[in-house]
Amino acid sequence: MLLAQHTGGAAGVGQFLHDLVWREFAAHLIYHFPDLASRSWHPGWQGFPWRGDNDDAEAWRHGQTGEPMVDAAMREIQATGRMHNRARLIAASYLTTHLLTDWRIGLARIGECLTDWDAASNAMGWQWAAGCGPDAAPWFCLFNPATQADRFDAAGSYRRFWLEPGQAAQRPFSM
Repeated sequence: MLLAQHTGGAAGVGQFLHDLVWREFAAHLIYHFPDLASRSWHPGWQGFPWRGDNDDAEAWRHGQTGEPMVDAAMREIQATGRMHNRARLIAASYLTTHLLTDWRIGLARIGECLTDWDAASNAMGWQWAAGCGPDAAPWFCLFNPATQADRFDAAGSYRRFWLEPGQAAQRPFSM
């Protein structure tokens, strides 16, 4: 309520402020825990038996998993250097929870592609998705890609745009 009063109820302000706080929290953490991008923040996750790099991770990198929402997200970032935050969450959850692939593999791939890369925010985001970070629930962040697609891309326009031949060449599209 206070936020709505302060901003006059402007749309999107609350999310913007949330994102700023997340960025500052991540910057604070990486300052005090410089290994945030390479070690699980929760010590109990240090020995988790993540899969290393693998064929499934390679398919994920190139948007060829067979899971339409994940593939669309990965193709968007390859083509534009950007990816909608919801698509990031879905792609990260898929890699870490469905494929049980080490979150650092995803962190590295997205870091290669993403134009708005921030080391602290991205490390914390990947650890959140994997369940091993400071702001994570003590279990995996499990997103069902099909359910997420139904909720956030009900008409399928995002998936069609990035997955159907020739569509992405026409114009940029984002969720």
